[in-house]
Amino acid sequence: MVLLITLSASVLGSQWSGLLSPIPVLAWPLCAFVHHQQGSDAARAVLRGILEGAYGVLIFYTIVAGGLGHLSPILVYAAAILASLLVSVPWLKRVRRVGLARLAFWLSRRSRRLKSPPSLSTIG
Repeated sequence: MVLLITLSASVLGSQWSGLLSPIPVLAWPLCAFVHHQQGSDAARAVLRGILEGAYGVLIFYTIVAGGLGHLSPILVYAAAILASLLVSVPWLKRVRRVGLARLAFWLSRRSRRLKSPPSLSTIG
């Protein structure tokens, strides 16, 4: 993914390739570790969260890139944070509503896969 963004940087331009490159750099190693430690359901949940959070990140960086040099940095960053939060709040409400049901389902599946702990008589 990083290679694809790097190769298409001449077409995308420096701003778009700069905006897109942090997403796979963060997502792939994180998903690999989560998948190894907690399974495919958890890895899908991480990817879903990264994709939903990317809207806020995109808005933040777009405002910062367009505003710096023209406006006060404090104003630019305050506007970027506010816009990012405004974009992210609807996702957070959805995640809270849908996420709790998914979390309960995932925990119930995971608890069925875990074996019962060994008894004290088998340990020593």
